[in-house]
Amino acid sequence: SGAQPSQITHGEIDGAAGLDWTPDGQIVYINQTGDANSLVLVKSDGSDPRTILKTKERMEQPSVSPDGKTIFFTSMQDAGTPHIWRINLDGTGLKQITAGDFADYAPRVSSDGKWVLFSSWRSGIQLLWKVPSDGGEAVQVTSVPSQRGAFSPDGKSVAVTQVVPDGTVWQIAVIPTDGSNQSPKLITPPLHFNLGSELYWSPD
Repeated sequence: SGAQPSQITHGEIDGAAGLDWTPDGQIVYINQTGDANSLVLVKSDGSDPRTILKTKERMEQPSVSPDGKTIFFTSMQDAGTPHIWRINLDGTGLKQITAGDFADYAPRVSSDGKWVLFSSWRSGIQLLWKVPSDGGEAVQVTSVPSQRGAFSPDGKSVAVTQVVPDGTVWQIAVIPTDGSNQSPKLITPPLHFNLGSELYWSPD
């Protein structure tokens, strides 16, 4: 509050493809230099940067697990189709979580670390789905066109930008995580709201 911003990286587009905090206050972000894409961990003062993963394939939207051990992210490593991948913070255990001929992207991890929420076109329209964090069968969460979503801190709700049921207007909605048919709580966003932007919950 009132403090001057402090620059901690010096690349041209550091973090433009996504960033997230670790529980111990470090920052994970995507770095793009030439043809190389890197998943980087850095302390919040800019010291001790460390490359976790480097690839020629595009990566986006890193999401750190609540225990700080795993990073989920979108990657084009599967034949050029965006899918959800995971890797340990120490650079080991790279694993593909979703697969298929459809685009899966924008992962967000639940507060208990058991589920990964993501956007997908697998049903023919853009909806939110969730998949176990170790991989497995995906479960549909929304039934109307939906953009990015985020689990609430207690894991019981999801905030999502979606089309109002039986309408064409996009609003922020709060819906049950279990996908039940309860009426969503709708929040009208400000006029300048970017439908493609990330949503985040405060701790309360």
